[in-house]
Amino acid sequence: MADVAVTPMEVLSGSVEENELALTTELRQVAQARAGLEAARNRLTELKAIHGIDMMEEALVAQGRMVSECEALARAIGLQLYEQTQQKNLVAGMKIREKVNVLYTAEMALAYCQEHAPALLRFDAKAFEKLAKAVIEAGQALDWVRLEKLFEATIPTDLNGLLMENWIIQTHEPKEGGDAPTGA
Repeated sequence: MADVAVTPMEVLSGSVEENELALTTELRQVAQARAGLEAARNRLTELKAIHGIDMMEEALVAQGRMVSECEALARAIGLQLYEQTQQKNLVAGMKIREKVNVLYTAEMALAYCQEHAPALLRFDAKAFEKLAKAVIEAGQALDWVRLEKLFEATIPTDLNGLLMENWIIQTHEPKEGGDAPTGA
């Protein structure tokens, strides 16, 4: 599914509680869109079995697009909420995952490996990235390598609980030694 461009700064502007409510509302939209997509897929399969025709393919594509849009907005809200709170565990099981990309030129990496890690002479990008990350994190300089931190908002696959009428919003209060969620 294609990503939909959403600027997080355009999404949230309230307090943490208001933003958590906005995220929960958007995740509820994701859950409804996913449920609609699943129902459309099931109906299409049923129609194909009965009639041998593809009557609902356009509706299925449109529903898939709606799921993508809802998920993109939920991710944008989640990333902005993370920027606001620095909490990686958000509402309804949504989490923020941190990734580090190692950026370098292959020529410089090969030269470095020839001098410092001859076992990597058959240049293995994954092995080099692991080595470069460890070297930099140990405080040694590799001025031709940068570590780029990326944050990614992950949406739980099971959002059915959000479709229940009496859903309770979880709040997240920092605790000593972590950012575990607490029920409200």
